[in-house]
Amino acid sequence: MSAVSCLLLVFCLTACFSKPVDPEQSVPVQPLYWPQAPLQPRIEWIKEFKVFNRGGLNPGFWHRLSEGIFGKQDVVMRRPQAILFDEQQRLFVVDSGANCLHYLDMKSGEYTVLPENEEGEPVVFQSLVGVAEDDANRLYLTDSALGRIECYDLEKKKFIPFTHPDMSRPTGIVFHPKNRFLYVVDTLSHQVVALDVTGKEQFRFGSRGGENGAFNYPTTVTVNRKGIVLVTDAMNSRIQSFTPEGEYLCSFGKPGSSSGAFAKPKGLALDSDNHIYVADALFDAIQIFDNCDGQLLLEFGQSGNKPGEFWMPSGLFIDSNDFIYVADSYNQRVQVFRYLKDEKQKKKERN
Repeated sequence: MSAVSCLLLVFCLTACFSKPVDPEQSVPVQPLYWPQAPLQPRIEWIKEFKVFNRGGLNPGFWHRLSEGIFGKQDVVMRRPQAILFDEQQRLFVVDSGANCLHYLDMKSGEYTVLPENEEGEPVVFQSLVGVAEDDANRLYLTDSALGRIECYDLEKKKFIPFTHPDMSRPTGIVFHPKNRFLYVVDTLSHQVVALDVTGKEQFRFGSRGGENGAFNYPTTVTVNRKGIVLVTDAMNSRIQSFTPEGEYLCSFGKPGSSSGAFAKPKGLALDSDNHIYVADALFDAIQIFDNCDGQLLLEFGQSGNKPGEFWMPSGLFIDSNDFIYVADSYNQRVQVFRYLKDEKQKKKERN
């Protein structure tokens, strides 16, 4: 890598660093549950992430390089946008405020940000939005401003070539484990594009409109355990479901300011019981629905900066152990909750 490229990369990486804000986590005096007693709790607040280089974390190479030039600094999130936590206990946080990806290995304690492409040149993002991981240890990152998807090999620790299909503004992205397709939301085209893992387009579905199967600025996509594809149809204030082939199945949601309605739906995720979680940036809350019938089961969160409170939440991710990761964007943190199954359901699954 040339000296100029190296300096450019360091400059970009330091956007993820800043002087200390408040390195200590705010911890509630008592455990937080939703709903509150005497009702049976279904959601529990666990912890939050604000500063990455605390708690014995081992900084990666580019982090150490930045420290050598600029001195030791706290690694804070500017505006977390999307989250992924994989089976190898690696936490990935898309920081759209700094246009970088925070990468924290929970097993080793090593923190880093993604470095360079296959040619050894720095990868500079303009508007990093989404992240997905396939079954071959590769990450896929969407840059909405550049209209590109970048592929990062976690074993080789470098970006690798990826075909860039014709998309106006790629945002949400998810990997479908059954057909091994990537589903990418193209917000400005009001479509969802299905790609193979090399980036070759397979098909796309959707068009602008308000009828079933059409979109009005969709933003987020996810896949449930049955392989159904769910899409946040943001400006239509609804969630739509499709088959893996893109055939419309059902939808729910309506615009409004009451519980069960949407003002600015963003993040979308599902727990092990296929309940649908939707982050609403204007409500500063997470709403939970019973599959596609649109029945509201529970909501948690309110405006604020204390544990369990939000300021324009965006990304959502739920891992295989039902831990819920919320990108609390303007509070510059990730909050972690957990879905608590009832005892009858636990016994049924054990048997």
